[in-house]
Amino acid sequence: MSMIAFLGSGNMATAFAEGLLAKNAATQSALRCFSASGKSAAALAERTGILQARSLVELLAGADTLVVAFKPQ
Repeated sequence: MSMIAFLGSGNMATAFAEGLLAKNAATQSALRCFSASGKSAAALAERTGILQARSLVELLAGADTLVVAFKPQ
């Protein structure tokens, strides 16, 4: 299965992850998330059971798809 990495873990990433999981389009082990503060990534990981990456390197290691899930500042 393809690994999907979410850069940003707020509402946008949560909607994507929950939708993929609900439709069985991805498994928990195939999804990773990362956020700058770590707080939203921890919340998303706890809520959905996906992996919280501790760094960008960890997030991107083995990722097939990167979803940029934050609003530009």
